Amino acid sequence: MKMKGFILLCAIGALLCGCVKQTERAPFKMRGAWILTQELLPTGESIDYPIEGRTEMRIYSSDSVFYFCVMKSMKPEQELENIKNATDVIVTPAGRVDFTLVDMGHDGKAYSENGRPKPLTVLNDTTVVIQSMGVKGTWKQAYAMPQARIDEIKNIIVGAMGKERAQNFVLSSVECQLKTFNHVLLILVIILVLFIALIGNIMVGVYRKKENIEMQMKQIKEEREQRPQPVRQVMQAVEEDFFCSDYYRALCKKVASGVMLREDDWNEIEERLKPVYPGFSSRLYGLCRMSELEYHVCLLIKLRIAPSEMASVLSKDVSTISTVRSRLYHKVFGKKGKSKDWDDFVNSL
Repeated sequence: MKMKGFILLCAIGALLCGCVKQTERAPFKMRGAWILTQELLPTGESIDYPIEGRTEMRIYSSDSVFYFCVMKSMKPEQELENIKNATDVIVTPAGRVDFTLVDMGHDGKAYSENGRPKPLTVLNDTTVVIQSMGVKGTWKQAYAMPQARIDEIKNIIVGAMGKERAQNFVLSSVECQLKTFNHVLLILVIILVLFIALIGNIMVGVYRKKENIEMQMKQIKEEREQRPQPVRQVMQAVEEDFFCSDYYRALCKKVASGVMLREDDWNEIEERLKPVYPGFSSRLYGLCRMSELEYHVCLLIKLRIAPSEMASVLSKDVSTISTVRSRLYHKVFGKKGKSKDWDDFVNSL
């Protein structure tokens, strides 16, 4: 029994070991900004940075190049925090270095700078120790530093390369805040310009719509005034014949009974009205976009159907019918009007 338990434990242990071997960590890479925080001298003495607000920073921008500079805080009382965030500091560009980092497996790393091997120890994902000429420098990643600030410092270093005299560059929190403010201000200005353009476009559309309606009204009025007397008499006779026809009487009877009109009924109404009021439907649709309900209300107005009967055949409240008519007047003329005002307009078409 003890032997079986021992064998089971061994099997479980082997399985766990296999799982651990199968789990592979992502290869370590030097990327981003790193700040020197300590140096350990061969004598055993250690130096903690920053000293009087001064330390070094490296920007590993690719798998083979890093840029470095000296940074000095302008506020010694907050020197470490300022340097980590690269605000209120003076940057002195120092140059660029070619480096190589090879993962040898089993946490072993081969590291060199400008072709010179330098022992490197990875303490964790954000802390490394690089030995140079017997001095062990501890570098910590400046993960709190904004990427925009890192890119700015890198561009400063690149721009200073090849110049004989070293230059100092000031990175202030006021400047950073000013850039942020300018960025926000630019966004607000763009939004304001787009809003003004939108309002202007709407106003132009309303003005053109008003002009279009006024032109149509003028054309309708001129057309009516220029009709010869015989034509007027003929049209009036056609209208009177329609309202005295058996079809109209049957339609009025059907409407009075409260029966809802079907699609075939509406199609027939349109066809019957075409010879009586030529161009009526096209003029209506030319004025504004209409829903099916709004168009049917206009047809019933032209048929001289009372609002209460309209509500019955359309299965709506009388108040809804009144609202539709007044809303149509506002859509077309851009001002408030009574439902009867819309009726008078429709009957004038």
